[in-house]
Amino acid sequence: MSYGVSGSGSLLPDIPDDPEVLFTNFLMAIWDDTVSGVPKAEINFGYEPDINTTERYVIKIEEIDNEDFSPDLADRYTQDEFYMNCHIWERDASIHSTTAGMARWKMRRYIKRVIKQNCRTGIVVGGNRYIKHLYLIGGGNVPEPEQTDWHHTVIVFKMVTWLVDAST
Repeated sequence: MSYGVSGSGSLLPDIPDDPEVLFTNFLMAIWDDTVSGVPKAEINFGYEPDINTTERYVIKIEEIDNEDFSPDLADRYTQDEFYMNCHIWERDASIHSTTAGMARWKMRRYIKRVIKQNCRTGIVVGGNRYIKHLYLIGGGNVPEPEQTDWHHTVIVFKMVTWLVDAST
C-alpha cells in the first residue's frame, strides 16, 4: 500500500515499522549535538531508565492509545494518525529540585524545534518519506516521585499520513 495521492508521483510508501521506532530512528538520524546542547553519544534512545541504565539521559517514544476523530471518506481518503509521547529523562544528583541549566530542558526545546521544522515535510528515513506531517501538541515536566534522581519531561505530538485514491 502507498500513501499519498494515487498516480500523482508523490506516493508515500507503507509504514515499514512501528511509529515509535520510526520516529526514534528519525530523531537519532538528525540529532545535532551542537544545536541540542547534548551529545547524542550520552543519550540512551528507546528505553526507560532502570537500575542498569548507565547513560545520564534517556529518550523514549511511546504511542498513545487514542481514538480521536479521524475522517475516513468512503475509501477515497483514509487518514492514519499516531499520537505520541516523547519521554525525556535526566539523571541528576539533585533529588527533589530542578537545577539551572538542566539538559532535559535543552533536549525538550530541541525536539520541539525538530517537530515544528518538519511539520510539513514529515519523516524521511533512508530516502523514503513515511510520515506526511508532524504536529506539536504540548507537554511539560512530569512530577517526580519521592526518592529518585531521575527528572522527567514529556512532549506530546501527532504524526499523520493518509491514503488518497484519486483514480475515480
